[in-house]
Amino acid sequence: MQVTRDNLPTVLPKFVQLLKTCDFYAFDEEMTGINVPELPESVTDTPQETYNAKRAAASRYNIIQVGICLFHKNSENGPSTPASYVARPFNFVIFPNHEDDSPSLGRGDDVVLNPSSLAFLRRHDMNFQSWVYRGMGYCDAAREVVLRQNHEEKYHPNLNDSTEQRRRHAQSMELLTQEERSWFDGAVAAAQSLCERARAAVERAQAQCAEKGRPGAIELDAAMDLQRSGGRDVVIQPQRNKNARECLQRHIAQHFQDISLTFRRSGSTYHGTFKVLFPGEQARILEKESALRERELVDMLGFRLVFKALVESSKPCVGHNCLADVLFLLASLDGELPAALPEFKHRVVQLFPKVFDTKYIASRQDLFPAGRFGSRYLAGYFDEYGFCSANVRVSLPLGFEEYDPLTLSSVERSAGGNGAPVHEAGYDALLTGTLLLNLLAEIGGGDVTTAPAGLTNRLALFRSLFAINLNPDGEDEYLPQSGALTLQHEKHIKSHHIDSCFSAFSLQHVALYPIDDMRTLAVLPLSWTKACNLDVEDVSGLSVQMTSRFPQYFQASPFTFPAGTKGAFRATPVSLARTVCKALRR
Repeated sequence: MQVTRDNLPTVLPKFVQLLKTCDFYAFDEEMTGINVPELPESVTDTPQETYNAKRAAASRYNIIQVGICLFHKNSENGPSTPASYVARPFNFVIFPNHEDDSPSLGRGDDVVLNPSSLAFLRRHDMNFQSWVYRGMGYCDAAREVVLRQNHEEKYHPNLNDSTEQRRRHAQSMELLTQEERSWFDGAVAAAQSLCERARAAVERAQAQCAEKGRPGAIELDAAMDLQRSGGRDVVIQPQRNKNARECLQRHIAQHFQDISLTFRRSGSTYHGTFKVLFPGEQARILEKESALRERELVDMLGFRLVFKALVESSKPCVGHNCLADVLFLLASLDGELPAALPEFKHRVVQLFPKVFDTKYIASRQDLFPAGRFGSRYLAGYFDEYGFCSANVRVSLPLGFEEYDPLTLSSVERSAGGNGAPVHEAGYDALLTGTLLLNLLAEIGGGDVTTAPAGLTNRLALFRSLFAINLNPDGEDEYLPQSGALTLQHEKHIKSHHIDSCFSAFSLQHVALYPIDDMRTLAVLPLSWTKACNLDVEDVSGLSVQMTSRFPQYFQASPFTFPAGTKGAFRATPVSLARTVCKALRR
């Protein structure tokens, strides 16, 4: 379901109601950028260095879409049937809020676009027109306080200071000219006359309805009586001066609760009209005004209200390679990101007590052997299972057919290509939640309530050797448990050349990560000793054998991550570049 600023007020209450009853939700985001040039990332970065780079990106760029998919487990599942879930994906389109006329809010968020990210999204048919024109606003916690205060003051100024209101009204009255004062007095007299006629009409209607046994027709009979006695509307003399009109409006609101006053512009002047309001009409008008004020507040706060609902629910949530997603959520909707990684972890657990990362789970070679998944991206993982696997079945209810396989197959036939809306946040959230259920089922972990504790609150770091542990006092995980090699080579040597060398050595599923143009990191699979017919894990011996057999391609050496240093190497091009950038900023 597409959610924009147009339908957010209607969708939000239903979304919150569904959120309260769901078993868990999945999330995904699309952003205007994910990397900053002055902080290049490397596979050899420590978790803190990776966090610094991602934090800078989340503080600079904007969110375009947030996908939230709610999963409800079918209670009628049998013990021998696949687990059945109903998924409801919401694709929230958001755009930075702008309040140019409110100095108290300070400077709003700039829209910062990264050309590479936008080109990627354009290739996947991102609707930028909808983003700009229909995207809902959002704000962080501090701006929400100011926005709510401004909204309250707009409709209820100085409610507790009637003395101040009277003083200001008296000052405004002193500014009236003799002609304006005469107009004011005449208008008040007309209002008094109309009010007296209305009361008399109501009294006559009450007597007639009591006599005829029609108590519910009092307002109707009184209105008909007023029409016969001169009408329920009175048009007053036009007035050009705004101060005079405001003085009359304040006086009528204070002394004539049964009469409304409206002004209609005609050229350079304004014509005023008094109208009698019976109690039923007053209640309907107040209800309409309240709804309009609530709509205005929802428009101002926008996705911040959705974010607060997610936090208050404390439901388990799941993302895919979701560190950047979490960073963007907090930077845009919570507040400034802390500089230290431990402080960030603490804040995440406060807001989201139980987080799953499907990228981390699928990368665990102790759970899924190397080569289990042909592709290491979301759609590739999902294609291993689909929506109806041997263990899990996920369906979409009425109103959410946009992402249903039958709908997508129809789009694919008409478009002549792949109809799946990949890299649309709502669809990717649907894939992420479905993938989690299948991963847990395959390892016998049940569902989100019975999943092993070692799989929760761990976030994979994109193109990194680490996963961060969000749990209090939890240590970050160094993933290459089976060892890794550093390969020195010429610039013309590519990853497929290196992969062929390992294949010739009977080593499959070696993960290759470029460090720079002349260095590559090769992370070995857990089964490499068996493939090489070795009884012990001897990475040094393997490096010597690889170098002696393929000297024309690379020189291999064991990779170790020195404890207590800022990176895998004490002086790398990355670390030197960062040092220079920091010096220039000083």
